[in-house]
Order: sequence, then structure tokens, then C-alpha cells
Amino acid sequence: MPRREALADPAADIDNIVAFGTQVLEEDADICEVNQMGLRSMRHKAGVLMPEEYDLHRFHNWVRERHAALAHQSDLGR
Repeated sequence: MPRREALADPAADIDNIVAFGTQVLEEDADICEVNQMGLRSMRHKAGVLMPEEYDLHRFHNWVRERHAALAHQSDLGR
């Protein structure tokens, strides 16, 4: 059944659907926070990146390098 028809169905419990969606989003946010805390643990040294993450990793490294270079130039100008 297409979404519009499902939402127009008088038997559809929209409040329940919205409450369920809200619950899922809140649970996802909570578990993401727990996961991030685990990434800061002493046991976590490195992980394997997904193929999609390598471009982001290269970008982060580029930003760090540029920041360091600009900070160095600023220090030289003092």
C-alpha cells in the first residue's frame, strides 16, 4: 500500500507510528553516544575503515596539515 493511502486509512494509528519513530531515533542517539565513548577508551587504538571512509580520512589529514602549516606561519610572523 502506498504511503499516502496508508496515512489516509482511518485505521492508521498515526500517533503510534510517530511515537515508534521517535523512540527509534532516541535509542539510536543513545547508542551512538555510548559507541563514541567507547572510541575514546584506552583499548581502542585503530580500526578498519569502510571503503567510503578513506576519502573522509584523507580530507581530515589535509585539514590537519593545513592547520599545522598555518599555525607554523603564524608563529614565524610573531
